[in-house]
Amino acid sequence: MTDTKVVLTEQPDDDEEFRKMFLPLIKYLKEVGCDKQKHSNGTRNLLHHLVSVSALLSERGSSDDLCKAGLFHSIYGTAHFKHKTVSLDERYKIKELIGEWAETLVYEFCMLPKDRKSSIMKLEDAPLRNDLIDLAYANYDEQRIWKEKNDDNST
Repeated sequence: MTDTKVVLTEQPDDDEEFRKMFLPLIKYLKEVGCDKQKHSNGTRNLLHHLVSVSALLSERGSSDDLCKAGLFHSIYGTAHFKHKTVSLDERYKIKELIGEWAETLVYEFCMLPKDRKSSIMKLEDAPLRNDLIDLAYANYDEQRIWKEKNDDNST
């Protein structure tokens, strides 16, 4: 497993708003073991993937809520990533950390079946549908980019 240093975005060292918002979230993810949990068939850790998805959303101009959701998007486990880092019984803790909308996106993303795209497209709630589309594409694109850069055929 690669111990790559994870950087959320290319933020200046003096960007206090960024630091106040994201560094405590990354600290929490380390506390619950995301930096120890394998991802991509063990070629990197889960924290690397989560931070990279959030960074990609940030680069695409997504809202802070969506970037926070990207940072936590699979912590309850998904149809593809079975490991449950945080129990659903602790949703209230995640809401306190990242906010209600971001946590709703995380929860809904984690509950999607393997065919995410068609399930998302069936949603009637347009803001939820649109944010989940962006999150799903960022998740997919991040893994594709990782595989291409690392000649990695795992998921």
